[in-house]
Amino acid sequence: MSTKLEDKIEEALKKYNIRYRRQQEFDIGIMDFYLPEGNIALFIDGNVWHANPEKYKHDDLLFYGKTASSIWVRDKRQNHYLQSHGFKVLRF
Repeated sequence: MSTKLEDKIEEALKKYNIRYRRQQEFDIGIMDFYLPEGNIALFIDGNVWHANPEKYKHDDLLFYGKTASSIWVRDKRQNHYLQSHGFKVLRF
C-alpha cells in the first residue's frame, strides 16, 4: 500500500524516465524506491511510520507499541547499513 507522496514520487520518476524498483527489500528492511543507476535507496518518511520529531517526543508510543525513539534508532541503523554497503540514502 502506497502513500499519496509515494505515488507522486513514482509519477516523477516515470516522467523523467528514471529506472527504479518500488518496495525493494534489503537485509534489514524495505526501501520505498531503489534507483539502480545511482545505487540510491530512497525513503519517503511519513509522520507516523517514521515518528516525525517535530510531532513526536522520544517516548511517545506509536504503531505496534513502538516508541518514537525506537523508530529513529531503526531508521539510523538502516541508513548506516545501506551506506556501509555502498548505497546513497535519501530520506524525504
